[in-house]
Amino acid sequence: MHHGALANPQGNELPAASAHLYLADLKRYETDDEYHARVKGDLQRSVDLIQQNTGVTVRSAVWPYGMYNAALIKASQALGMAVHFTLDDGPNTPDVPLTQIRRLLVSYDWDVGTLIAQMRSSQAYRGEHNPVERVVNVSLDEMYDLDPQKSEEKLGRLLDRIKDLEPKSVYLQAYSDPDNTGVARATYFPNRHLPMRADLFNRTAWQLITRAGVQVYARMPLLAFALPPQHPASGRLVEVAAGSPNAARDARMPRLSPFDPVARAVIQDLYDDLTRYASFNGVVFGPDATLNAYEDTGAAALAVYRSWGLPADIAQIHASDELMQRWVAGKTAYLNAFTNQLAERVRAYQGGGNVLTARTLPAEAVFDANAERNFSQSLASSLVNYDFIALVAAPGAAGERPDDAWLDGLTKAVGKQPGALAKTVFELPAVNRESQRPVEAGVLRAQMKRLNAAGVVHLGYGPDDFIANRPDTTVLRDVMSVQGTLRSNQGMLG
Repeated sequence: MHHGALANPQGNELPAASAHLYLADLKRYETDDEYHARVKGDLQRSVDLIQQNTGVTVRSAVWPYGMYNAALIKASQALGMAVHFTLDDGPNTPDVPLTQIRRLLVSYDWDVGTLIAQMRSSQAYRGEHNPVERVVNVSLDEMYDLDPQKSEEKLGRLLDRIKDLEPKSVYLQAYSDPDNTGVARATYFPNRHLPMRADLFNRTAWQLITRAGVQVYARMPLLAFALPPQHPASGRLVEVAAGSPNAARDARMPRLSPFDPVARAVIQDLYDDLTRYASFNGVVFGPDATLNAYEDTGAAALAVYRSWGLPADIAQIHASDELMQRWVAGKTAYLNAFTNQLAERVRAYQGGGNVLTARTLPAEAVFDANAERNFSQSLASSLVNYDFIALVAAPGAAGERPDDAWLDGLTKAVGKQPGALAKTVFELPAVNRESQRPVEAGVLRAQMKRLNAAGVVHLGYGPDDFIANRPDTTVLRDVMSVQGTLRSNQGMLG
């Protein structure tokens, strides 16, 4: 397992221990059973050879490339290996389990000073202290082409731009949404429930990680999956109570009900499939992770409300302030718990503590004093549940623009929440909402500089037009690159 092996149709090699391999002759990926049999057999052979040749019983495993998952841990534990060494970030504190002991990968060209700086950096910039984030949002819809060679050319352009810009992270949209509705109608990874438009996510994510040196977050909906009409779960949607003022808008973004067990199982499958067939660093839960004051009224949702001690009658809940507060708080917590459950499933495949999470919030969720009632979203609860908040730094109402005064107000509103500025990524729009024309790079740069001066730590923009080279990387590089900041921090630590 200590080598790279073919892990997608385009020919990328990923760590053989943790990846489901692509079987080129059969034109398919390994099944779970085939993967489990391969890694179990390989580990067994290694243990047997060491025992036969040295007389030593193996008690620990050092995972090649630091890549591991729940299946590897289970297989190695069954063979008597209780101690596992990873390349997870951070120091070894008493709460780190024996299956996830952290180590530092030392490069051949390090001197003593570099080693000291790396060890101190690990202490200072992990855990609760998030490093500076600079985020570029990328849609695979822009890379897709019927001609695979053209997709490859577009990937090359993207890699060149990201290497030039030097951001910390790329939020890579893993689903197809060419009309920008927020609804996943197909995916860019193999899965059990939706059409696969093309198998692009795995290759693009791995190339960005290994060639551009960035972290890749999979941007995914939580609920907005448009299943084929014949699918058993296609009708298990969030239902809206009569009298909702937003009924027409809500109908444009149908969402699977998080309260329905069948719908939840489908969503879990989709996240499992994503993480089974790709390697990435984090997950961004989309803006569809919301329920308004008239949602959800389906039978499964009402049953859950009854389990909370609430009446199964939305009108009765609306009539009582006390019931209303319990209901909206319950829905917010329920959505948070669902995302956390999905994140844990991703971590089980991807290798533990290095998988980060971000929750997308609209600006309205910050400005609106009744955000929980109106959106089932809360900046305060999101800060507790996620590593980052991906804040859409753009007004929701048509005709509004994120001018200086509006951005100042958003910064102040976020800053009122203790600890919020340390975890919130301000994502600026790179396309004007009304005109659909690109925002000039100079405007984006000025906005970022203004936010930074006001105390904003984490910045990003999207969507990136890597085909037309917009926004201009030469204009944004000084505000988007994190390399200079990290070098400066390491210098101070040394």
